Amino acid sequence: MEKNTNIFDIEKAKRLSKKDNKLSIELKVLKINEEVGELTQAALAYVKAPNCSSSKRNRSDKTNREEVLEEGCDVINSTMNLLFNVFTDKEIAEMFNKKLQKWAGKI
Repeated sequence: MEKNTNIFDIEKAKRLSKKDNKLSIELKVLKINEEVGELTQAALAYVKAPNCSSSKRNRSDKTNREEVLEEGCDVINSTMNLLFNVFTDKEIAEMFNKKLQKWAGKI
């Protein structure tokens, strides 16, 4: 069996996104924002920021770190759900590569 070297199964994400097409674009964007808020809370707890809730700040670093990963993946999944239901693969790939080039130019 060949080892999968991809970070995640993009084809599975596409299939699930196409099946999960009940929400309007507006609601998909709101869902992304909800997930970004949860990621923000998790990241603040991970760095033990003074403004995050004390119950999260007092958890173990491992728990907070895993929550950052979980919420980050939720942001990615929610964003893919929007993109795969609105744009073609070609449009997504072209823009993603354009944004990668822009990022590379900044570092």
